[in-house]
Amino acid sequence: MLDIRRIKENPEEVKALLRAKEVDCDAQVDRILELDQQRRDLIASTESMKAEQNKVSKDIPRLKKAGEDVAPIFKKMGELKASIAANDESLRTVEAEYRTAMLSLPNLPDPDLKPGGKENNEPLRYFGEPHQFDFEPQHHVDLCCGLGLIDYERGVKLAGSGNWMYTGMGARLEWALLNYFIDTHIADGYDFILPPHMLEYQCGETAGQFPKFADEVYKIANPTDDRMHYMLPTAEAALASVYRDEILTEADLPKKFFSYTPCFRREPTW
Repeated sequence: MLDIRRIKENPEEVKALLRAKEVDCDAQVDRILELDQQRRDLIASTESMKAEQNKVSKDIPRLKKAGEDVAPIFKKMGELKASIAANDESLRTVEAEYRTAMLSLPNLPDPDLKPGGKENNEPLRYFGEPHQFDFEPQHHVDLCCGLGLIDYERGVKLAGSGNWMYTGMGARLEWALLNYFIDTHIADGYDFILPPHMLEYQCGETAGQFPKFADEVYKIANPTDDRMHYMLPTAEAALASVYRDEILTEADLPKKFFSYTPCFRREPTW
């Protein structure tokens, strides 16, 4: 989540940086500033009314003792109580929209990012030299089909466009790469985690993926109650919440995890 202070101090800079990523959030930034002001006004108004409520309530015993009529005071107290309740309800509504809007803002890019799409990206440095072949390289699809590593046609038959099926040595190579991946990370001191594939909403929010990408995941409704689970979109959506809402001591750190999971996401396929 972006710092509201940065947005308030220089909203035009924030808008310009987001436009450099080809994301137009001008209206959203303006709305966030409106909601922030509404929050502050409602909180200040409520605190003022509560202070007056406390002051008046302290006067009631004194006025009763003096034999004065306290009915007008009780009427005023009732009006204050109703106004405070209305403010609290408005504040909950404003804060809910404010939180969603703030969480939906993309991260800001580095100032040196060139505006536009990835076609405008420029390498900062090169490592080594481009590999030169003494033959004409084949396309990876042709290689996989020719060697019987992947069956694209039957992958589409099973799951639709954009899917494939590893076969024979292709399936064994995939499994071997996974084992290599696991062994290498364990050797580097990481703990292997196999998380649930259905997650609570808070997992996506903690990982910074919700609400921005909430429409790109698959949802599973529990028919026996109102709970909604989300199919795990990436492993980090689970790993980022392993210690959510827990306090770790410095001696407990670092926590180094890695995982291998399917990634269930609704993405365009070609």
